[in-house]
Amino acid sequence: MIRVTIGNNLKRTNKNYDPNTTLKAALEDAGVDYSYGTLNLDGCSLDAGKINQTFAELGYTGEPGKDSCFLLNVAKADNAA
Repeated sequence: MIRVTIGNNLKRTNKNYDPNTTLKAALEDAGVDYSYGTLNLDGCSLDAGKINQTFAELGYTGEPGKDSCFLLNVAKADNAA
C-alpha cells in the first residue's frame, strides 16, 4: 500500500492506495478536481499523460522508502485578495 497525502491548495487528506491505482483514480476517489491548476507528485509537476499511470509505474511500489507521497493539484492564484 501507498500512503498518499492527496488534495489541493485548501484541503488535504491521507489515503491508502494500491500501487496499481492510477493517479486519476486516486484523485477521483478523493474528490479532487484536477481540471485546473498544476498536478504535482512529491513536488514535481506532471504532464497530462502521467495522470493515467499507476503509482507503481511512477516508482511508488509500496516497498520501504517508496511507500508514501504527496499528490496535489495546485492552483496558482495571482493577485488573490
